[in-house]
Amino acid sequence: MGDKRPGALKRAIKIFSEKGSKDVSRLRVGVNLKIAPHAHLVEYGTKARKRKKRGSTGTMPAFPFMRPAFESTKERVLQAFIEKIQTYLITKLNKTR
Repeated sequence: MGDKRPGALKRAIKIFSEKGSKDVSRLRVGVNLKIAPHAHLVEYGTKARKRKKRGSTGTMPAFPFMRPAFESTKERVLQAFIEKIQTYLITKLNKTR
């Protein structure tokens, strides 16, 4: 049911490599939900919910961590991706000559 130790959410942020077709690979950054199944509650917060027997659950404010990280790094990531693709294409082009 997830890692109960402090810092579980930080440890759960991973880079996932997904195999595509022959020459295609995908990288995805996300949360390993086996480690931190509560990640969405932290990112988006909660509203009060009524319980049948024990009153309300209360609310938790949102503490976005994935969206701000994406927004603050997307230009650098895109530039690094472009550079890697250019290097790859130049290498392939040079091998065909």
